[in-house]
Amino acid sequence: MMIVLSALALLRMISRALAMFDAVRMSGCMSTLRQTLVQALQDVAAELNRLDSDVAGLTLKVPPVTPWNVNVADAPQFLGVRELDGNKVTMWKAGGNVMVLPGVDTVALQDTVSQRLGTGALISNFASQNPQFAQDLAASMSVSDLITKYGADPLGDGRTVAQALTVLPLTATYANPQAVVDAVNGQEQAFLRSTIGSVDAVGAVIGVTSDGTALANVSPTAIATAVAGAPTGLASALTKAGLVTISDVASVPSDQLVTRLAQQGVQLTPAQAVELSTRASMIAGLRG
Repeated sequence: MMIVLSALALLRMISRALAMFDAVRMSGCMSTLRQTLVQALQDVAAELNRLDSDVAGLTLKVPPVTPWNVNVADAPQFLGVRELDGNKVTMWKAGGNVMVLPGVDTVALQDTVSQRLGTGALISNFASQNPQFAQDLAASMSVSDLITKYGADPLGDGRTVAQALTVLPLTATYANPQAVVDAVNGQEQAFLRSTIGSVDAVGAVIGVTSDGTALANVSPTAIATAVAGAPTGLASALTKAGLVTISDVASVPSDQLVTRLAQQGVQLTPAQAVELSTRASMIAGLRG
C-alpha cells in the first residue's frame, strides 16, 4: 500500500514539473514571438520611410482639363416665352440650334426674382404709411437701429422690414426714404446681375417674348399688376397715357404718374405711384 501511495506522489510531482516546464517554454515562445513581431514592424517602417523619401521630390502634374468640358461661352441663351398650342413654352438658343422647353413656374423663381424686384417698392410703400420712418431717417438713425425699431413690421409679401433692410450696411444712414429705396434697389440689382440666370429669369417673370428684347422695353403690364391694390385697368391706362414700356414708366416722376393716369380714368394713390415707379426703375436698371 505504501508503495502505491509513493508512486502516486511521484506522479503528481512529475505532472507539476511538466506543467512548470510547459509554462516556461510557452513564456519563452511568447518572448520570441514579440521580438519577431517588433523586427517585422521595424522592417515595414523602414520600407515605408524609403518609399516616402522616393516620392517626396516628385511633382504630380494634372492636365488642366475639366471632366465635363464646360464652356461658359456656349451656355444656352434665354430667348423668351412663347405660346405653343395654348401652352407657354420657353425658348433657348444653344449653339446654332433653338430648344423649346415647357414653361415652368417654380417657388424658387417667385421667391428669388419676384421678391427681389419688389423690395424697394415695398419699402417705399411702407415709408408712405409710416411717417415716423422718414423722421427717423432724417435724424440719422442707422440701418441697425431701424431694424430694431421696425424690423418685425410686415411688408405685405410675407417678408418683414428687417428682411428687406439686411441687404444694406448695418451702420449706414440715409437722409430720406427715397435714398433707402435707391440703395436697396442697387443691392438687389447687383445680386441679380451676379447670379447666373437671374436676369433671364426676370425676363421670364415680366414676359419677355422676343429674342434680344431689353428688359426696359418690355410692356409694364407685369409690374402694374404687381402693385399692391392696383386698380382695375391700370395696365391699359398706362398704354393709353403713352407709357408703353417699363423704361417709360421709370422716366416719369410718381406725382406725374398720378396725374396722367387720372386723365385716363384710373385713380392711383401717391404710394401706389411711387411703388410702380420704383418697380420700373429696378427692372430698367438691370440691363439695357
